[in-house]
Formats: sequence, structure tokens, C-alpha cells
Amino acid sequence: MSFKARTMEEVASARNGSATTRNLDVDAGEAGERSGNALRHQAGRKVCALSSVRLATEHRMLSKEGGSLLRAGYRVTIVAPHPRDEVIDGIAIKAVPISSSRFSRIVRSSWTVYREALRQRADVYHFHNVELIPMGWLLKLHGKRVFYDVREDTPADLSDKYWIPAWVRPLVVRAVDLAEKISGKILDGIVAATPHIGERFPASNTVVVQNFPMLDEVFPPACPYLERSPSVLYIGSISPTRGVLELVDAMGLLPETVPARLVIGGEFDPAEMEQEAHGKLGWKRTDYLGRQNRRGLLELFSRARVGVIPFLVSPNHNDVQPIKLFEYMLAGLPVVASKLPRVAEIIKQAECGILVEPGKPQEMAEAIRWMLEHPQDAMAMGMRGRKAVLATYNWNSQAQLLLQLYRRVTG
Repeated sequence: MSFKARTMEEVASARNGSATTRNLDVDAGEAGERSGNALRHQAGRKVCALSSVRLATEHRMLSKEGGSLLRAGYRVTIVAPHPRDEVIDGIAIKAVPISSSRFSRIVRSSWTVYREALRQRADVYHFHNVELIPMGWLLKLHGKRVFYDVREDTPADLSDKYWIPAWVRPLVVRAVDLAEKISGKILDGIVAATPHIGERFPASNTVVVQNFPMLDEVFPPACPYLERSPSVLYIGSISPTRGVLELVDAMGLLPETVPARLVIGGEFDPAEMEQEAHGKLGWKRTDYLGRQNRRGLLELFSRARVGVIPFLVSPNHNDVQPIKLFEYMLAGLPVVASKLPRVAEIIKQAECGILVEPGKPQEMAEAIRWMLEHPQDAMAMGMRGRKAVLATYNWNSQAQLLLQLYRRVTG
């Protein structure tokens, strides 16, 4: 394959720098400890995170942003779907019912979250999904400080939603785009998950807080890379534009001499996609585990040999930088990914994977086969990816940016 010689050259280069990986681990840990000690000064101020879509235990909302605010001295409450009220790692969870339908989530859950938000009497409200924009405006009318955490290029994302009728989709996209522009002007802060998203909002009150992995998260004991079974991992939601059906096709194209298994952790949306996947030849090589909690995901990272991002071309994928990419890298997994602009840029810089044309199962199968048949080279790719996360793509620097916004707004 055309990428084989290039990969071998990368491995030779990586061997010279692999000895620094342990030092990077130590340096990153010390930096995190210093930043935590420097940020404990906002005792007593209450932050209320809100979501009618994301579960209360969602990693960015609970462990990353919530945990960083808690360590800085804020009191943190999350109002979001969850089975019950409880306290998790010092953060209070006020549970709202988990919606059974999109209509219920958009209408009923949003109002339930809003009513509970008012009862919290917080100093800052930080909401995490686009459906809560009207509630954010209402909170602002009550004189509250309000932040909007923008995870997607929302207009581009909505243009791909299969459940919005095609004839009304352009109208919905324009309406939401206008609502976000108004929010950028009237809310106290916009927290954008990528630089591309941040460009859509006023620079004066927007901070880019990228969704990078936490370095202090404890992975379960891992089997040495070269002793692992030949498993290929995909985690995350499974929608038509994510390319998972094409990934299953790729598994069906692998020869019998390559005893690989595809492991999927996530949920099909729409559910009918699962039946379509069952009918594919590659499903015989697939272990479908459904949605995983955080511990389950870490277990999967510790057992896999290759991480895959098979996204198809879509408006929302041009500048996407999925958290799964950085988590694969932190876990030391080499990556096979669709050649999308931002994903390709990160992988090329880190020299941590193989890029394939989106929607081409044969190319994906060849890349997966190469990874599994060249384990030493694949392991070297994974080491380079981990090194890049320890040095650059981690939560330590992003927490500082979030806290600077909070300090500026709360005084």
C-alpha cells in the first residue's frame, strides 16, 4: 500500500523520541497539580450546569468542566437527565426524567430543566444543548449570568439530521443560526468546543475550551499492546453520517487469515440502522456492546489494537475534532480515520495513524489489515499519538481558559 513506506519511516523517527514519554507523563501531572493549587479562590459562588439532552454524568459537563470549577472553589450543581438526585465527586445532581422521545426532550424536558434551574438560585447558569437557548434567554431576563456551551457547528449539524423533514430543514437551520447569533450578543459567555465553532460568535465574550482528555483519569490495567487480540474499536453515537455501516462492510472485506473483531460501544440512531448492520457480512466479525459508561469505555481502550473514525463527508465533519480521536491517542491506540480536514491535520502532525477516503470500505479494510499485520509499527504510531496528547491535546490548559471566563464574569 502507498502508506506502508511512509509508516515505516515514521516508526524509525518515533523510536528516537519514545524514551521521553515517561517524562511527559510526569511533567503533565505536575502541571495539573500546580494549576489546581493556583485556582482555589472562588469559594461560595454557585454554578448550575443545565442539559435536557446530555446525561448528568456526561464527561465534559461533570468531570471536566464541573470538576475544574469545583477544584477552583465553586459550588457546582448539574440539572440534567439522571435516574435520581445524588452527589457525585462533590457535585450535586438534580435529576430530571430521561426523555422517551425527541418531542418530549425539546418541549417537556426543557421546561422541567428551566423550573429546576430557577429553584437553584445560582450565580452562573451554564447550559449545554441548543434546545435550551430559550431558557437561557429567560434566565437572562431574570438577571442571571448565563453561558452557552456550544459543542457543534449547529447549523451544519442540523443540515444532516435525518429526523427533520427535508422540506423544513433549511428553515430550521436558519432559525437556529439566528438564535445562536442573538445568544452570542445577549448572553454573558459562549464556551465553544473548537476554534471553528468559536469563529461563529463574538470574540469579546467567547472562549474556546476544547474537549481534550483529562490526564489524571485512571485507566484499568491494560494487556501489553503486542499481546492483545486483534480488535478494532469504534465508540460513540451511530448515525448515518458516522460511517459505521461502511466500517462493518470493511470488516467483511478482511480475509479469513486476519482474525480481527470489530468492537462497537454506542447506540444506533435511528434504531433501524442496527437491523441493516446485522445483514452485512462484517457483522459476523462484530461485537456490539451498546452504550457504555465511562468505566466501560476505559476498559475498551485498554484492550483494543486499533481505534477507528469512519466518518462520512458532511458539512458538520469538515472541522470536527471528535473526542474519540484524542482518547484513542491517549490510550496509545493507532488510528484509522477518514481523511477529513481537521482530523487529517491532527493525525498528520502527530504521525499517529492512517488516513483513508471517507466511505471507502476497501481502503479502510486495507488500512486495518496493515495495522494488525505490522503490530510494532502500529504500536509506534500509538506511542506518538499518546505523546501528542500529553504535550498538547489535554484538559489542563483548557480548564485554565474556562476558569478565566468565570473569573471575568463573576468578578
